[in-house]
Amino acid sequence: MKIESHIRMGQRVWEFPLESLPARATKRAGKAAGVVIMAFGLFWVGFVLFSIFDIHQQRVDLPLALLALLFASLGCVIFAFGLHQYRWEQHIEIDGDIVWVKQRGLRGWTEWHAALQDFAGVVKYRKVVRRKKRTHSYYLIDLKHPEAKKTLNLYYSGSEADLRKKWEHYARTLGVPALEETAEGVISRAVDDLDKPISDLIREQKVSVDYDALRSKAKGLAVDIDGDSMTLTRTGMAHPWWGHLIFIGAPLVILYPLLFLTGDKDFGVWFGTLFLVSILGVAFYALLHDLTHRDRLTIDARELRLSEITKNGEKPGATRALAEIEGVAIKVRTSQQPAHVVIATDRGDLKFGGYLPVKSLDFVVNAILAKIERQDERAE
Repeated sequence: MKIESHIRMGQRVWEFPLESLPARATKRAGKAAGVVIMAFGLFWVGFVLFSIFDIHQQRVDLPLALLALLFASLGCVIFAFGLHQYRWEQHIEIDGDIVWVKQRGLRGWTEWHAALQDFAGVVKYRKVVRRKKRTHSYYLIDLKHPEAKKTLNLYYSGSEADLRKKWEHYARTLGVPALEETAEGVISRAVDDLDKPISDLIREQKVSVDYDALRSKAKGLAVDIDGDSMTLTRTGMAHPWWGHLIFIGAPLVILYPLLFLTGDKDFGVWFGTLFLVSILGVAFYALLHDLTHRDRLTIDARELRLSEITKNGEKPGATRALAEIEGVAIKVRTSQQPAHVVIATDRGDLKFGGYLPVKSLDFVVNAILAKIERQDERAE
């Protein structure tokens, strides 16, 4: 069963307890939710059949009967999904060398096992799930296998707070690489490299600086170097102009004509105008905020700082010591978020540069790495 099904059924947090090996756990889907779905499926089938067939007169037209069967079959599918939800459970056991999985679904029990060394590693990622007409971000850790059907979920939660610590803990305990998906591909870190600052990885030549990327122009960024300090300041809006245009234009194109042409025209005019004024006010405020606020990243000999430049001066943000930084990479673009730079630390990830061009994001990554490398060389 896909992880989205568990989350939509109200299971917002799950964790495979892995303090030491061997370890085992059982994951179950919501039985109560399964019963509700089955009941809805039965109601669907019954309602369709009794509303279309004239049982008393026993007169059923063939096209109508076929239509009834079509709708009734959809209810059967809903019932089958509910039954699968009710019966589904998964037993996972991990010893020092083998992963054992026993799983029950609609068609009964299935079992399989695989050598722990056959798994690629543990990967952390973010997934957006829709629940009750709203979208929610969930953070997951999987034990990844080259065969997708054998990939096992070890953890998911609606909070990002302890994600990196748990990701590293699973990798250490299982003795497998820690994987992270970036725009450059999947980055694999050996267990011995976990918790190492990025400066150590640069010194060991496990991470390199692409100086060619620093020679290209960073569109959307102003670069300022003052002694040991380097500042990267965004020169454009934090959100693309077309985003504001869609936000403003959608009500104009859809809502206003709809309200004007239906029902009481006076009500439609006044309500539509009031609604549009409100939307436009919010949109123009967001646009004005984008035009008068600039994100800034500053890195000096000891720390990296995020801040926001406003008309009233610089507003300080999050700060991380250079020794805390364990990774710098471009996070891949998804349908829910733009590509951006992630600075990874145990205290939480910092993000910078959303909606910047990929070349500019690459410039930011290598500028940070080059600065850390140079400071490390000076320290020696």
